Amino acid sequence: MSPGRSAPLVALLVLFAAAACTIVDAGQPSPDPFFPTAPPRTADAVEVRRVQLAVANGYDWPYVEFGDADHGYALFASCGGQPPASDCPALLFATADGGRSWHRIPHPRPLARGQRLEVTVDVPVLFVPGDGWYFSLDDGSSFQHERGATLPPVVRALRSQVQVDDRIGRLVRWHGGVWRPLAVQPPLSRPQSVYGSDGLVVAASVANGRPVLAVSFDAGAHWRRPRVATPDGEIVGIRVAPSVRGDVWLIGERRDPGRFPALWHYDGDWRPLMVDRYPEPFVSLVPFGEGRLAVSGPDGGGLITAPGGHYTDESWPLRGNHRLTLLFDGTLLARGPEDVLLGDHDGDHWVRVILERRRPSTDK
Repeated sequence: MSPGRSAPLVALLVLFAAAACTIVDAGQPSPDPFFPTAPPRTADAVEVRRVQLAVANGYDWPYVEFGDADHGYALFASCGGQPPASDCPALLFATADGGRSWHRIPHPRPLARGQRLEVTVDVPVLFVPGDGWYFSLDDGSSFQHERGATLPPVVRALRSQVQVDDRIGRLVRWHGGVWRPLAVQPPLSRPQSVYGSDGLVVAASVANGRPVLAVSFDAGAHWRRPRVATPDGEIVGIRVAPSVRGDVWLIGERRDPGRFPALWHYDGDWRPLMVDRYPEPFVSLVPFGEGRLAVSGPDGGGLITAPGGHYTDESWPLRGNHRLTLLFDGTLLARGPEDVLLGDHDGDHWVRVILERRRPSTDK
């Protein structure tokens, strides 16, 4: 990460960064190509950023991930469905202008099998089975290495200052460069999800198909157990889901992942949200700020607004199984089997990033 962006990143060590960082096994062939053979059908015009990269035709399509609207990375990690080899080393590319231009960066383990890429905030992270993690704090110019299966502590800290440590089933806080258990744990048998910002800590779990909540307003020194309305139907998991604009939601996950979740929005109390309609089958949902949820379905997407739960269709260029995530700067990212789309803070403007392989001049 460049020095000019060091201050915002340090701030993220103490503020929640709502970054959905999907990990994909780029070393395995995908049943669906990343790039389409024909332009997608969209309701409105979409800005297309199409760039040719000096990559031999033998490489499979890459896995592309963004950390914010500007910073993204592309990993080429297989040829003809086969893992990297001496004649097909893995390649890494980076963009700092939203995919308008890309440049190659050094890959720390170009022959590693099964490698996976994620981007946390704007930090690229590679996982190599049996060898651990490689991550860069200077925009990919160099990589640090940590062994083990657990994400490196400094990278974890970019996501949230308070987290659930699944190994011990307790809440831990990032403080002084170290993860430490909270002195007073919430009155929950085993928290599933947590959100922490400044003095506020919200921890949630599920008991007998119902949500159980613990809230602290003094960084975990004291806890309250607010009552949460029983959802319509059983839930099997729960997420505390903040938006980058400050509002907080509870999302109760169903046993059937295609069934619409139970929702609660915090406005001084945890109020259940009864939604009048939504895309069916439901694909994905993320907090979008200001009491709104962005939702995607097979025929597009739209917004659900609290407190009334009204759904409004939006002319977003989503189709099929586009899955929404929210980057830490409020940008919507929609990932489908054939493309990646970036939407601005209001979903009014969308960009489709396309990387094409161009045979290098040295190829014969």
